[in-house]
Amino acid sequence: MMQLRAAPAFAAIVCLAACHEEAQTHLARGNVLWNEGKKASDPAKVAQAVAEYQAAAAADPSISAPWLRLGDLFYDQGKKAQAQAAYQQATARNPGQVDAWIGLARTQSEQGQDAAARASLGRALEVAPKNLYARLSRAQLALEAGDVTAALADAKLASAIDDRDPSVLYVYGSAMLAAKDYSGAAAAFDRIAEVAPASELAAYGRARLAAAQGKSAEALSALKTLVARAPDQKAAIAKDPAFAALRGDPAFRDLAGPPGG
Repeated sequence: MMQLRAAPAFAAIVCLAACHEEAQTHLARGNVLWNEGKKASDPAKVAQAVAEYQAAAAADPSISAPWLRLGDLFYDQGKKAQAQAAYQQATARNPGQVDAWIGLARTQSEQGQDAAARASLGRALEVAPKNLYARLSRAQLALEAGDVTAALADAKLASAIDDRDPSVLYVYGSAMLAAKDYSGAAAAFDRIAEVAPASELAAYGRARLAAAQGKSAEALSALKTLVARAPDQKAAIAKDPAFAALRGDPAFRDLAGPPGG
């Protein structure tokens, strides 16, 4: 009698193991096809990869990996809504999947859903508090939303993780600039020049700082350095609201051109 009662449970275990193995096989095939499709720019192979990932998801509905792969693949194709839906499926199956939360946040942000993106990054940081990309991305989104307190908190934590990364230092400096902590911002931008002399972010940060302080000559000098190093930044400079007060200056127009490019 005990063997008869145990038989359905045993069969379920065997089925789960077999389904998992089948899913892994489809995943492996999908990975190969996607890599080959990208290298050869072969849409047929990429489509086959999608089919394999979908088969993996059907074979074992409990796992998140096929949905994460689909999210990455759709994002790579520029199909942001489909990527977002796939990442949501991945996080539903595995709330500890940091890459899925970050992917979801990226697609949300790029579709104008910044509040949702900040929430998704928050979920990623609950799992991985030292994930630099998530921390810095949330700081940047907070800055763009005008939430200076939140931006400062995340940027400070990011700088504690890596105080030699120019992007980290730039966002931290920008957050302090938004908080009108000019000495702190100056220190962050100077630190960029110290640890990454070839980076244009130090000059950009210094120009924004000088402009905020009404020091037009210093701002123009920093912008001249920036444009000499990175001529492709002219359009961004022309449109940056930080330099609005300089737009009437002929020297600024000579450096950046008109706001419309």
